[in-house]
Amino acid sequence: MSNGQIGGVGKSESMAPVQKAAYMSLRRDGILDAALGLVDKHGLESLSMRKLATVLGVEAMSLYNHVPNKAALLDGLLERCMDEVETGEGDGLSWSERLRCSAWSVRRVALRHPSFLPLLNSQEFHSEKVLRPVESALAALREAGFDEDQAIHAYQTLIGFVLGFSLQEGSGVIGLTCCNQSMRELGCELSEVGLVPERFPFLISSLSSPAIATSDASFDFGLELILSGLQGMLRKSGE
Repeated sequence: MSNGQIGGVGKSESMAPVQKAAYMSLRRDGILDAALGLVDKHGLESLSMRKLATVLGVEAMSLYNHVPNKAALLDGLLERCMDEVETGEGDGLSWSERLRCSAWSVRRVALRHPSFLPLLNSQEFHSEKVLRPVESALAALREAGFDEDQAIHAYQTLIGFVLGFSLQEGSGVIGLTCCNQSMRELGCELSEVGLVPERFPFLISSLSSPAIATSDASFDFGLELILSGLQGMLRKSGE
């Protein structure tokens, strides 16, 4: 019996018309798109070959012709997300403009795909597509004049800010906001969370500030703070 045949009949020929059309149209890109949509909506824990096959309207075994296992599927999802990260290479940008472009792009990808950060933290897969933005950032820093150690420290600082900010923005941590909502928006009584005006005057005042709802401005503030500091280091070393 040949591969893809049952009792001498081709696998696709034994399917119902709708299922046959779905099977014949399967492509790795389409599988990854469907998987990304599934995990973005329901989380990484929701992903299984069976559930993905249901979304695509095919049998689970059909997927293995394109992705050998779930681990390979997750690797492909991380690559798909990293494909969306813009590095600014080849656009005639300065080193700081390239880093700014990459930082904002990573944040946009994280907002567009809630599964991006969990994938980044959980996968040990390091392909050229995944590592290309790292190489681009390090190249920008070295071309700017930083030595190798400085470039490493600068990159770690920058990516730590970008990912940390995105994690806070997406899931909420202890601070002025929780899951993109202030404590006032969540309907919490200040007294219930221990915010007595006499003890927390600045925090309580901050909760009513327009700045608390402008995450773009907060991200820009932190990013420019880092880039300005790096530019200052270069100027100082050139004196």
